[in-house]
Amino acid sequence: MSVICPVCASENPEVAVACGVCGHRFIAPDPALPAGATLDGGRYTIERVLGRGGFGITYRARSRHRPVAIKEFFPVDRDLCGRAPGSCNLRPGREWEHFELQLRRFLDEANRLHELHHEHIVPLRDHFEENGTAYLVLDLIDGDSLAERVGRARYRPDEARALLEPLIGALEYLHGKSLAHLDVKPHNILVKSDGAPVLIDFGLARDYLSAKTRSIMLDASDGYAAIEQYSADLPRGPWTDVYALGATLYFMLAGEIPPNAPALLDGRQLVFSAGFDAGLRETIEAAMRPRAMERLRDLAAFRAVLAGSVASGGTVRRKDRRSDDCQEPIAFAHHFVDTCLFGARGIMVLDIAELGC
Repeated sequence: MSVICPVCASENPEVAVACGVCGHRFIAPDPALPAGATLDGGRYTIERVLGRGGFGITYRARSRHRPVAIKEFFPVDRDLCGRAPGSCNLRPGREWEHFELQLRRFLDEANRLHELHHEHIVPLRDHFEENGTAYLVLDLIDGDSLAERVGRARYRPDEARALLEPLIGALEYLHGKSLAHLDVKPHNILVKSDGAPVLIDFGLARDYLSAKTRSIMLDASDGYAAIEQYSADLPRGPWTDVYALGATLYFMLAGEIPPNAPALLDGRQLVFSAGFDAGLRETIEAAMRPRAMERLRDLAAFRAVLAGSVASGGTVRRKDRRSDDCQEPIAFAHHFVDTCLFGARGIMVLDIAELGC
């Protein structure tokens, strides 16, 4: 099957996003499964789309007994995969072998996530393969995202501290199992009616002790992603989630997304209003240091600064040696000359030694 350009009538491959002759960009059909589509032999029926991300589409669905959330592994990169109009099956892109590698890792992570049992982490109930991809079945949490809550009203300092404590506990639990979330942000935190937060969307979770699990694809949520998430070559771990939690805290109090990590590395400063809580400002600045080796190394250090019992410098830095939390040498990357970082202003090429990772 081919795509005919409506401007110049040239024939293009089915997976083309733009005409190869005149450059006209095609309007891609919505790749989401339609309402009423069934999965796993009719066990689940899709009702509507709840959200979309770089790695998948999340649906509200109904099982035979209750409503659930289902996440479909579906990277947005059309070089990896696509879906023809009217079909539920994924079709191969030009880099299908990379998609298959990511899919295998997605399923491996699903097996790990079945082992997680924490009141502030959404439970994974089931997973299966279908339509050339894979699906996670999770509890449907009755609540608003933190992003929606802040959109209505910013958090007061005491409210922010109260919300952070269970999130710190959930991330510490995750890190204790050698997993890092790697996509902590307001849209991935649901707040239930009783005010309790729940971490969702573990599609980016990685085993940070193994170099084999490093992502081929860049997985940066701009404003919340640490500098190491803009490169496939830099190690990620608890310190990566620390950065995102600091950025989330900034959003809760300031009501706006912070500058992205490449901008901070380039010298841009976080903006704090007059009267901003001094202790929370110190926590944010210590957690969001763009150079990983200068950042708070883990959630214990984050909690200590938040409590005001440890100063934000010196003793809580992650040193340039083998970390207790990560078995990879932190200084491994200095033989690389350049690393491409994709920031808000386009591609930035930096000397990797300046990243301090």
